Amino acid sequence: MIEISENIDKVVESYDSYASTLIGEPHLAQMVDLVHQIFFEKGSGQLIRRNEKSQLISIRNGAICSEINGEQLKITIYAETSESLHALRELISHYAEEHLSELALDWTASDELDAGSLPPTCRVATVVGVERLGQLFIRVKLCAEKLDRYNHAGLHFRIGIPPIGRKPVWPFLSENGRTTWAKGADKLHLPAFTTVSVNLERNELVFDLFSHQNGPTCEWAEGLLAGIDSRNEILLSGPGGGWMPPQKKLLIAGDETALPTIRRTLATANSSDDVIAFIELENLMDVKLIAAECGHHVRYLDRSRGESLSDAVLTLRKKKLEDRYLWFAGEKTDADKVREVAKSVWHVPRGRRYVAAFWKK
Repeated sequence: MIEISENIDKVVESYDSYASTLIGEPHLAQMVDLVHQIFFEKGSGQLIRRNEKSQLISIRNGAICSEINGEQLKITIYAETSESLHALRELISHYAEEHLSELALDWTASDELDAGSLPPTCRVATVVGVERLGQLFIRVKLCAEKLDRYNHAGLHFRIGIPPIGRKPVWPFLSENGRTTWAKGADKLHLPAFTTVSVNLERNELVFDLFSHQNGPTCEWAEGLLAGIDSRNEILLSGPGGGWMPPQKKLLIAGDETALPTIRRTLATANSSDDVIAFIELENLMDVKLIAAECGHHVRYLDRSRGESLSDAVLTLRKKKLEDRYLWFAGEKTDADKVREVAKSVWHVPRGRRYVAAFWKK
């Protein structure tokens, strides 16, 4: 066995939950590199140790330890809670299946594995409120148990909307620790959203939906508003996807899909903070509503007049980006442009930028 050094002991001893899996040839080296890429190169993890036989990466809600012993690789996840443990287990398994010849990981070596139960990251939620917010948005209020992690563990989540006319079939935890989802006619629709607010005393979570009048999500929300859709029991899965960016010196930009994050970030910014903000909208009908939460920081862009979010960001001089955190979210083409310039032209360090595609044309 690989001897665990003292600094590794200090990192992992504070965590209450763990899960491990074993991987054999020919995937050992590739899997170590994949874990390194997910949590260190692309994520915000801290590399505690890495050599030819082992690596340890500390992340915000846990740690990932990889150890090669002979012809086997052991990956152990350490986490503060069962929810964080399961989220990390799902993330590593997803990447392994996607990149390593359909490698299926077995996580049966775990201190918290209740096969057949609802996965720890999932809740059954009830819609207790729905209202139109301005011209372009619908605000939805959910009631569910154990929402405390939505106040600190991540801004984003998914809802699971059952098919019309069918009894909901919720996901469950398999024997090997993975989430098993319904397929075929019972498959849930799983759009992603951003938390607007959480009231722990009332067990309520609020999110806003951009109503573009297309797709099953908008059909569901508009149906609830009109009182013609009875699907008020849905799945809540999450949270994840990072937290609000630091506001002290910030460039933040996004379209309608990024508004909840931008609103929450700017609402907590101080008047002394150095913030540059761009919000692109289909039209500017709802600017007054948005401005009430975003303050004076924002320049609004009208997409119907050809104004572009990526163009506005990329016209900034490199000097403006010095020591500034870059947060950008929007359509994939725009996100790709900004990511490339931030990396290759502006040379913004990985730890000082977040660029994401929230949707695709």
